[in-house]
Amino acid sequence: MMLLLGNLSFASASPVQVNITWSYQNFPSHIELYEPIDSYSGKFVAQTKVIDKLSEAPLGKKITGPLSVKLKSSTSAILVVENKTDEELYFFAVPHVLNPHHASAGHYFECLCNSKVYRVPPGKFWYRIVRVNLNSSFQKIKAFEINHQIVGIAKSQALGEYKDQLYEK
Repeated sequence: MMLLLGNLSFASASPVQVNITWSYQNFPSHIELYEPIDSYSGKFVAQTKVIDKLSEAPLGKKITGPLSVKLKSSTSAILVVENKTDEELYFFAVPHVLNPHHASAGHYFECLCNSKVYRVPPGKFWYRIVRVNLNSSFQKIKAFEINHQIVGIAKSQALGEYKDQLYEK
């Protein structure tokens, strides 16, 4: 017997569909998602780098839909920003919001909303490896959305009032 309560299903062992979305404020670029190559899958979480060419990143295929995450498991992805402007881009991520909100119970997203300001030089690529985890207390819904607001800031702000949050590695 399967107990259904709204969008909750307690008899399903199917992967959960996690749609990662972005809202942008004062940011002229956008974030794309990629699968990591096999040797990076599940490893190097939070690795963040600026590179000259996209081919230098450990990227598999581009993700154009939701991530499939199994319960009591995790799935990695790579966030990529390309700076096509002539100026350095500086940005940070506002803590993510889940829809529906009750999806937050039992999920953990190792992402980029960590009080850091990131920098992407002109003509370069920035990437960060992230991971979505669903533990045993996850509500077992079929799908949910994780949205981050990306806020672009001026170089003067990044090197001034936000200098202690500037990510430099």
